[in-house]
Amino acid sequence: MQRDVDDLKAKLEAKQDEFELLEREYKKLQDKHRDTLNTEYALQTAKEHLEASMRVMQEDMQRLGAEYDEAVYTLKKEQKELIQQIA
Repeated sequence: MQRDVDDLKAKLEAKQDEFELLEREYKKLQDKHRDTLNTEYALQTAKEHLEASMRVMQEDMQRLGAEYDEAVYTLKKEQKELIQQIA
């Protein structure tokens, strides 16, 4: 009878050790999961900022292109007027 009790105590201790090990591993997995979520959030935020910067740059390029076209048109018009004045 005592031997059975001792065997059951040993099994219980082994199961308790196994359970504690599983709890530690689960906590590590939770920490990794949390870190992954934080990294994902940081990357998403960085992506959104880059996309916004890219939109601003594209708008600036369009504006500069339009200003350039307008300046070229004005210069050609002035050049044409000067040529007409000389002739």
